[in-house]
Amino acid sequence: MVSTHIGDDRSQKAETPSHREEVLSVLAHDLRGSVADVHAALGDALALLRPTADPDAIALLEDAEHSIGRVVDTVWSMLHVARSGAEELTRESVPLGVLLLQVVERYRQPAHSKHVDLQLSETPGDLPWVRGDGTVLTVILDNLISNAVKYSPPDSTVRISVTTLNSTVQIAIADQGCGIPDNEQADLFTRPGRLSPVPTAGEHSMGLGLHLSARLAKRMDASISYQHGERGGSVFVLHCPASDGI
Repeated sequence: MVSTHIGDDRSQKAETPSHREEVLSVLAHDLRGSVADVHAALGDALALLRPTADPDAIALLEDAEHSIGRVVDTVWSMLHVARSGAEELTRESVPLGVLLLQVVERYRQPAHSKHVDLQLSETPGDLPWVRGDGTVLTVILDNLISNAVKYSPPDSTVRISVTTLNSTVQIAIADQGCGIPDNEQADLFTRPGRLSPVPTAGEHSMGLGLHLSARLAKRMDASISYQHGERGGSVFVLHCPASDGI
């Protein structure tokens, strides 16, 4: 008697990765559209309510708007990764100072609410240009800075610094949290999933951000590395190709 198992079909095994990517792409596309609609509606409601509503209520709605925006960014990242074989990322000259300032300002309030000092060491206008996809760079920087704030204890500092080495621009995001245990560093960028450190104020974490960010960075000839901070904590460094500007 011959028994048939789905797992024994070699042709199905060969089709599984592409099928999985197709399903993920469709789901991410549909989910992103739905969540983006909610995000836009919440933004419109805030615009109407700000002149008259209670400030505490507005603050709660702004937190909700920010959180939904993060979901949109995460789903967008999933969509790009799922389409990695069929879609090329834009490679253009991008003003790093403009992108960094936008992301830093986005996390001023969340950092302030935790008594975390969010510092950008250099003047944005003095920062170099990099080569890559501006939207993707924003998503990656958003994830790295968000994590730094999320895992920082109260009354600590998150410091963002930029250096240029040969033809590579290095953006370092250093926090004073607990850092990543040595036994978890090998899979830091290669396997999605939550690590043992937990956000210090109960913030939500899906454990997808570093994995997605690393894959997106690789697609535009960039990379992300990790090292322990000199005084504890984590230092994540985004390495990007330098550009001469416009």
